[in-house]
Amino acid sequence: MRETWHRTAGLLRALGSPVRYQIVKLLCTGKHSPSALAAKLKRRLPVISQHLAALCALDVVRFEYAGQRVQYWMKYRSIGELLAKAERIAGEMRVEPKE
Repeated sequence: MRETWHRTAGLLRALGSPVRYQIVKLLCTGKHSPSALAAKLKRRLPVISQHLAALCALDVVRFEYAGQRVQYWMKYRSIGELLAKAERIAGEMRVEPKE
C-alpha cells in the first residue's frame, strides 16, 4: 500500500507542472512528436524533451522511433479521465477572499 501512495504522489507531483499537464492533455489525444508538442505549446524543444523524460521516468508515457522521428503517447488512457475529473472539481471550487 505504501508503494502505491508514493507512486500516486509522484504522478500528482508530475501533473502539477503546467507544462507537463499540457503535454499529458495533448498526448491523451494521440501520438505526438516533441517538435509538434513544442509548436503547440509554444515552448522550446529542450524544455519539452525534459518534461517528456520526466514522464517517461514515471512510466506513464511511451515512445517509439519511426526512422529518425520519435513519437510519444500515453501508456495509460485512464490518466485522461483523471484529468477530466480534476478539471470538473477545479471548476466547482470556490476561492474565498482572505479577510
